[in-house]
Amino acid sequence: MYKPKAYEHEYSINVFPEEKYINTVVYKNLLKMPQKRIDNLHNTLSQMYSKNKVRNIFKKYIESNETFYDSVLLLRFDSFNKYHCFSIPKEIIVKKGVYVYSAEKYNRCFINDNFAMCPQEVFIKWFDLYDKLEIYGNDQELEKLVISYGEFFDINSEEILLIKYLYEFNNLNEVNRF
Repeated sequence: MYKPKAYEHEYSINVFPEEKYINTVVYKNLLKMPQKRIDNLHNTLSQMYSKNKVRNIFKKYIESNETFYDSVLLLRFDSFNKYHCFSIPKEIIVKKGVYVYSAEKYNRCFINDNFAMCPQEVFIKWFDLYDKLEIYGNDQELEKLVISYGEFFDINSEEILLIKYLYEFNNLNEVNRF
């Protein structure tokens, strides 16, 4: 079922370099959040790093093999169990676009980190989450835009996905939720 075309192995990172994030606005805003969220910083950075690494491996593979994929599917299998699951509507499988799992039950606009499906060119731009943190994490205009959507401009998995998407594409017009 799973036959990777490219992969790398790395040991877990125990401590992420502070200089990567400590001077960013998103980090300073995180420090104003509840302690539980602050305590989740390492986990969030780890997710960002891992998704970024997958993006880099994927980009290298498609460029070196001159390969094109209609869509890229990103799933967090660890968050699905018999109590929390969803089905992907069949109609989105054949459509081109950006699809994410809805955050409506939270009455929020963030991009849920359980599922994303998008064209490969969107994936390449969107998921360099860790490498570009210092750039988009300090963008004051972007902070205003994120706040205009009623969301937080800080380092948290769902917010970072929203922040980076808005950094690259300026709006959520192409994002479909199910």
